[in-house]
Amino acid sequence: MFLLLGVSGGLAGKIEVPAQRQNIAAILGGVLLAVGLVLYFVPAHETGSKPSASTLSAPPPGSAATAPKQPPSAAPDMGGAARQAPGKEKKELIDEARSWPLVVRDSLESNNTGWSLGDYQYSEKDSQQKGTRSLSDGAYRWSAQFIKRGLIYEHPLIDPVSDFYLSVEARMNSVPNEGAAYGLTFRRSGPNLYYFVVANTGDFLLARDMDGATKVLLPWTRAKSIKPQAVNRIVIIAVGEQFSFYINDQPVALFSDASMRSGNVGLTIEGHIDGARATVDFDNFELRRKP
Repeated sequence: MFLLLGVSGGLAGKIEVPAQRQNIAAILGGVLLAVGLVLYFVPAHETGSKPSASTLSAPPPGSAATAPKQPPSAAPDMGGAARQAPGKEKKELIDEARSWPLVVRDSLESNNTGWSLGDYQYSEKDSQQKGTRSLSDGAYRWSAQFIKRGLIYEHPLIDPVSDFYLSVEARMNSVPNEGAAYGLTFRRSGPNLYYFVVANTGDFLLARDMDGATKVLLPWTRAKSIKPQAVNRIVIIAVGEQFSFYINDQPVALFSDASMRSGNVGLTIEGHIDGARATVDFDNFELRRKP
């Protein structure tokens, strides 16, 4: 366009107009012609734009964005939590903790530690559940049904501990999407406790029940070390207010909380939707006390 304007301006000098206007037209035509030539021969700069969020495809099912629903009684709240990515020192810690004095090592082939067996039914305002527990195929088999979502736990006849190494091997025999998770409880005193659970979706969660309220300390988080529908070895090491968590000997989380300093340890199944079902085989329960 500027090229055409330049040519037009140049031609204007040949039209019979006063001499002063001819000079102005000639100058203007020359300027426009020069600008047009520059724009014609200099390549334009290519610009682009990033796609908006609405144009990006959603993550496929089973990706890191997919996780179990939160327990309804606890909204995720990291608060002042000191969550860190476990490093090499955490792998050294688990090796050290496995040398601490042994409190109990239970293969769960016989009931030497006082686990509850048989059918049970539990109901309160916010939770309703039933199930059965037995020693089957060399494991503590626990079948749970949550009419109303909630948490059920079992503690053997072991004295409370403060600083400890706790581990269990467990496998959920249910399909992945039945809304349940399994794991360990620790530092339980009356109705107050911590629990760390693993779901068949490949996620884990840490929460605290205290004074009638549940608080999620670490929300559902994906861990590559979790083996869905397979045996998973869960380890918790507690020293003071520092908790270290491992799944299949791989460090997955570190958390600090001083709410409870001592208590019982045990097993748990958590149902985070109404109607959740789970059958879990627990095996090789081990507790060591820090000297």
